[in-house]
Amino acid sequence: MTGASAVVDVRLHAPIPDVVVVRVSGRLDDGAAAPVLVRRVDQQLGRARHVVIDLQDVQFLDWQFLELLRAAHTRAVAVGAQLHVSAEHQGVRRLLRSSGLDQLVQVCPAAEMVVAGLIGAARP
Repeated sequence: MTGASAVVDVRLHAPIPDVVVVRVSGRLDDGAAAPVLVRRVDQQLGRARHVVIDLQDVQFLDWQFLELLRAAHTRAVAVGAQLHVSAEHQGVRRLLRSSGLDQLVQVCPAAEMVVAGLIGAARP
């Protein structure tokens, strides 16, 4: 394999209605890798009210990816969806905080925490 498909793996999971988890593994420091993820996220924005970008298996991402996340947040708001990010690796979480993205999107250590919170919020 060559190109972005050899660098990043993106998988989708819908644990409950209106929630899609977009799980990413690989390095998001390649100019060709991040658009693969963004395309998958954009496909889900019209299908689910909550899209969780799961970066649990990502240990490094670059500033270009942060800008793509910021733009994805803007598109989510435009269609009435909410973007969430889960990141376990401290370096990734630190970068999300220092860029200010944690002020735009909910950042949790694990996608399961986001889903549990959404299930709890939906209960009467």
